[in-house]
Amino acid sequence: MITKNFFTRTLIWVTAVTLILIGCSMSIPPTLIYNLYIPSKSETKVNNGAITPASQSLSIAIESPNYLSQPYIAYRDSQYKVESSKYARWDFAPDKLISEAFRYILSKSKAFENVRQTISNHSRYISDKDSEGFLLNIYLKRFERVDEGILSYAELDFDYDITLPKGLKPIYSATFYRKNKIADRSYLELAKGLSSAIDEGIQEVQEKLSKVVKEVN
Repeated sequence: MITKNFFTRTLIWVTAVTLILIGCSMSIPPTLIYNLYIPSKSETKVNNGAITPASQSLSIAIESPNYLSQPYIAYRDSQYKVESSKYARWDFAPDKLISEAFRYILSKSKAFENVRQTISNHSRYISDKDSEGFLLNIYLKRFERVDEGILSYAELDFDYDITLPKGLKPIYSATFYRKNKIADRSYLELAKGLSSAIDEGIQEVQEKLSKVVKEVN
């Protein structure tokens, strides 16, 4: 026989569980999504004719460590450990953000008939001897916040090389590195710092591509 005490205990149990669930849902912060904004410097250089027009196409291949192929925002306070935020992420994984930024700016340069993104073959770099166009290989090494004591920085580090159409080996290789100080440890400041660093990186690669294209033509 179901007694009044049974109903009372059941009601108390249900109420307690409900309150716990409500408390848990209220304690979980919302997921914040950040993106990059590339300043107008790269586009200005493009519009000013930084790259000599060419008839070939350009393929962009990018490779990165596993944690930079995921959208979660990375940060570190040690060279031996990297952490990822649970509730803040980029709108796309860093490797895709970098690849798309290069594709967008270089497409506007009209230096190539076509600029496209190519899928990496996971062998550090791609070299396609049958390619009809230039090849820009990028190996992304760092795209994160670095905390050093009370100071924080936006760190961008990537290697890149340029291969001629139907070339077997790169004719130019270099490393781009920037460590921009940011105002605080917020992800908004990190996005600003990395956006500025990417803009500088694109400008550098544009200049190198320009020289290579001029030599070929």
